This record gives sequence, C-alpha cells and structure tokens, in this order.
Amino acid sequence: MSGYTIPAGTPVFTENYVASQLEENFTNAHTFLPERWLKSEEQRDDWTLHPYASLPFSFGPRMCLGRRMAELEVWILLVKLLSKYKIEYHYEDIGFVGKLANAPDKPARFRFIELKPES
Repeated sequence: MSGYTIPAGTPVFTENYVASQLEENFTNAHTFLPERWLKSEEQRDDWTLHPYASLPFSFGPRMCLGRRMAELEVWILLVKLLSKYKIEYHYEDIGFVGKLANAPDKPARFRFIELKPES
C-alpha cells in the first residue's frame, strides 16, 4: 500500500475526516454543503464526489448488513420531523470534537416550531 507492507491480520481503518477534507475527493471540501449528497443529475458533472471517500458503512463483502435499514430509519425520522415542525437555528456555528465518532463541541440549540395543520 503506497510502498508500505502491511502484515496479514493487521487491522486497517480509514480516517473519514481526513478523506472528507481533500479537494481531490470533494468539491469545496471545507464548506458545509449537505446538498452535495442530494444533487441532481445535472449537477454531477460540476462536483467532485469520490465514490470511496466516505464509507460510513464500509464496503464490499464485510460491509454493514444494516446499512439500508439505518438509512431508511433516518429518512423516516426526517420526514416525520419536517412534516410536523419548522426547525430553526440562530446561534454561532457548531464545531466538533473528533473522537471515535464526531461530537458537537457545544450544545445544539435548535428551535422546533410546530406546524399548523392545513384545513
């Protein structure tokens, strides 16, 4: 691997934060752009999005079996939340503390405003 010999049985981990900060993997890598994951077909030519730069569920025969279930649960949660609430955040940007899983560096004080049902 790039001139290094890795002995058999050695655990190898990817560093997702490092991969996500490389311009060769993502256009505007240092900018918060959640839409990069939801872009339309027309935008795909304008963005760099390396297919292996973000592998939260791993890849190949040993990838997480629960990936689709986890993604579906997140979508269901978002649909339920956004169909009932307007969500606002009017504070300074939230940073992160790098740990095994990243965590916010301060409380995330979102405001949930209940939507009135249409009559």
